[in-house]
Amino acid sequence: MLRSLKILVVVLLLLFYGLFLTHKIDLTQADLGRHLKNGEILFSHPEILKTNFYSYTHPEYPIVNHHWLSGLVFHGIHKLFGFEGLSVFFILLSLATFFLFFGLAAQSDFRVASLASLIVIPLLAERTEIRPEVFTYLFSAIFFFILFQWSRGVLSRRWLLLLVPLQILWVNLHIYFFLGPLMVLVFLPGNLKRFKELGAIFLAVVLVNLLNPAGLKGAFEPFKIFEEYGYRVVENQTFWFLEQFMSNPTFLFFKLVLGVLILSFGVRAILEKRRLKNFFFHPNTLLILFLSAAALSATRNFTLFGYFALPVIAANLSRAGEWFKKFNQFGLNFGIAGLCLFAALIFTSEGYMRYWPYWDEFGIGLEKDSNAPADFFKREKIQGPIFNNYDIGSYLIYGLYPDKVFVENRPEAYPVSFFQDVYIPMQEDDEEWQKQNRVYNFNAIFFGAGDNTPWGRRFLRARLGDKNWAKVFSNDEAVIFLKKHE
Repeated sequence: MLRSLKILVVVLLLLFYGLFLTHKIDLTQADLGRHLKNGEILFSHPEILKTNFYSYTHPEYPIVNHHWLSGLVFHGIHKLFGFEGLSVFFILLSLATFFLFFGLAAQSDFRVASLASLIVIPLLAERTEIRPEVFTYLFSAIFFFILFQWSRGVLSRRWLLLLVPLQILWVNLHIYFFLGPLMVLVFLPGNLKRFKELGAIFLAVVLVNLLNPAGLKGAFEPFKIFEEYGYRVVENQTFWFLEQFMSNPTFLFFKLVLGVLILSFGVRAILEKRRLKNFFFHPNTLLILFLSAAALSATRNFTLFGYFALPVIAANLSRAGEWFKKFNQFGLNFGIAGLCLFAALIFTSEGYMRYWPYWDEFGIGLEKDSNAPADFFKREKIQGPIFNNYDIGSYLIYGLYPDKVFVENRPEAYPVSFFQDVYIPMQEDDEEWQKQNRVYNFNAIFFGAGDNTPWGRRFLRARLGDKNWAKVFSNDEAVIFLKKHE
């Protein structure tokens, strides 16, 4: 009966996380459109691997397409099963990732892992949009699981060999592939007696990073990508900066998880004061210190931090978890199951889900009006050149290709001067707008209705009062203007 209760707790936790994951796709605000188009035309246009192929402003600008394989995977699933299949695929990968991290946490203490999950899961919901980073989450879980179980003697060294082909996939799926070698590296100090064994794997997972279309340049891209970032991206900002301008419940849950994590280290330090040297050089400690710093520096790292925080909190409090033995184990697990169910019901019935990023409508597949703006544009046979805003660029790539875009949401794909001297000033200043209009001879403006940048809002207000432009389409997703011709 106790085992059945534990299974019920796990099912309820997966259900709770699934509620955050099960929302429809707003294609106008997502990167997904570009990834799908990458996968569709990769073999006919291999230029997308090395140039800013979709832009008419900087088509030859050199780039490293560090997520090309994700586009191929997403396109394949979309071709077979549509957007609904993509949603299900993403949900399953995310739940599998949580299951692996929870499994490691439960090995330390099931009860602590279950209770900690209730504050970790809402933090994981910071990133529930279909992106290549889902592969980083899954591969991080697999790497950590194999390394942890091998270090405990549960898995044989043959399992370590699996990390090499996984790393080859990882370097082509998402730019956070450097986490693979990092995780192997942090396990080296605690396994000095098997240094050659693990050292050989470390060398291998470092070297296979060269097996990407850009070779050495691609292997070093994670450490160079921000050198040419001319546009401030929300997800790359700190939470204390963002909370001045926006409300996001994950900020609160990040503070809660970080606070519990720090408290857990304090408890462990007290209980294991005679073994503090091993404590500080433990892989858990080294990894979570790095990921805590990453999460503090950019909100895009909240989810990765949350996944790893779960097993670390459980491991730190496992000794303190003996306190639970004072209680009836059946009653305790029954209470935990009740808490999980209560949390799921509260978040659902009170509509709290809608306050989380990307969450607007429950379900899978596309939001109802996601295709409406592009369908209108094509139906009316509107011609370019198009001036569009940053956020909607990937949507236009998916919906209007082979038409090229003015800009899309990859800052590294454009010179810094383009954003600082052209893109932002032409929205802030009408004289600069007219200057660039003469250069590019825009015929249409395709703008995301959700653009909340001060320059974007000002630009839309100016065009609404501009006698040279007529608004021909608008909904909650986008607004389209067409130049008036005499």
